[in-house]
Amino acid sequence: MTEQPGTGQADKRDSQDRSDVERALREELQAVERRAAFLSEASSILAASSLSVESTIRTVARLAVSRLADWCAVYVTDTAGRVRHATIAHRDPRREAMLRQFDGTPAEPVTLESIIEGGAVRILDAIPPELVEALEAAGAAEVLETDHVASAMVVPLLGRGRTLGALLLVSKNETYTAEDVSLVEELGRRAAIALDNARLFYEAQQANRAKSDFLAVMSHELRTPLNAIMGYTDLLDAEIDGPLHPRQRRQLSRIRASARQLLQLIEEVLGFARLEAGTEEVHLQRLTLGALVQEAAALAKPFAQSKDLTFEVDVRDGETRIETDPGKTRQILVNLLSNAVKFTPSGTITLRARVEGDRAVIDICDTGVGIEPEKMSRIFDPFWQVERPNTRRVGGTGLGLSVSQRYARLLGGEITVTSNPGEGSCFTLKLPVRFDEDHVEAAREAGSADEEAKLRFAALRGPRVSSDGDEPELG
Repeated sequence: MTEQPGTGQADKRDSQDRSDVERALREELQAVERRAAFLSEASSILAASSLSVESTIRTVARLAVSRLADWCAVYVTDTAGRVRHATIAHRDPRREAMLRQFDGTPAEPVTLESIIEGGAVRILDAIPPELVEALEAAGAAEVLETDHVASAMVVPLLGRGRTLGALLLVSKNETYTAEDVSLVEELGRRAAIALDNARLFYEAQQANRAKSDFLAVMSHELRTPLNAIMGYTDLLDAEIDGPLHPRQRRQLSRIRASARQLLQLIEEVLGFARLEAGTEEVHLQRLTLGALVQEAAALAKPFAQSKDLTFEVDVRDGETRIETDPGKTRQILVNLLSNAVKFTPSGTITLRARVEGDRAVIDICDTGVGIEPEKMSRIFDPFWQVERPNTRRVGGTGLGLSVSQRYARLLGGEITVTSNPGEGSCFTLKLPVRFDEDHVEAAREAGSADEEAKLRFAALRGPRVSSDGDEPELG
């Protein structure tokens, strides 16, 4: 069969066309894969980065330079709408180090809305004059003079309906395309979310710090008049101005008991404030396990007897000497015993102590109301009781267990609990017989990490209102 003239050439052209199409499709697929990989990596890096605003800003700038720009400047706005130059990332490490000296420089009067039109990414053939002035003020004049600008992009950072800032991306050799705009839009969205979360976390930290400062000041102010009340109570009890008849002595006893209760509450708040601030110190002494337990028992026993509760003490290995902070250990035991009495309408409070290996183990058990399983994870949360509608029925600040657990960890120990609703609870304190200084630092780091995790969650979650049911609280 004779081949028609031109048929072979047509087949070659068809084959070449198919190859070109396949090559174009492969290149497009590879470009899509590179884009997806970059955005996935960017998301992972931003998610894993510190919730520090400054750290987040630097991370965003480095991400832009790694793929999209020869250098990148970041601008952020504050709550008043003022703009500041935040940072510059540059592919030349020497220049980046030089430019970093000017991080945080207040920008020349720049209105980002004049640069970000309609919240869209803009491709420019030159840096906007407004940003040139801001860059010069931030010490970037040398970069502007020596780095030719082939193309630039201004990327808005928008979050929760307001402008958080902007990125300026500069390319020295290549012109930005529509594909670059699509990619940088996605990066901008991720960067805005990360920046907004970092700002929310900072605000949560500030609010938490203000709370701790308020608690410390308030507690000190309350303790001053309380000391005067207790001092005059002691003077009356000494009968310096004349004898007291039985009725007056009973009234005086109630005043003293209430004052001591108030002092305990104030000490809880002060202790919590010191723990929050990381200023709580450990004062070590060596004393016998028996002396430590008996002292706490002597403080709690009258409270139990006033409710007609049986109070039992069982101390083994009482002569074993342990190295601990007696004040903090005493407060832990008194807090646990007070809770046991408060939540036991009738029955028995048992205080047991022994040594197991290198640990002193102290159990405080009761036959009270017990704790529901779903509540067990919350009993050491600060202020948990205060959030509940029936707090007044049992009293307290809601800080007792939280402070006790943090004191225990500061001393290298731990408090655990077992409980059955309607049958009672058993709290167990375990402390090392010999104290290790590393316990203090480890406890502070753990407390700081725990607090940061809660603040992270609160910042991302936003405000919430408790709607729990109506049952007694521990605190």
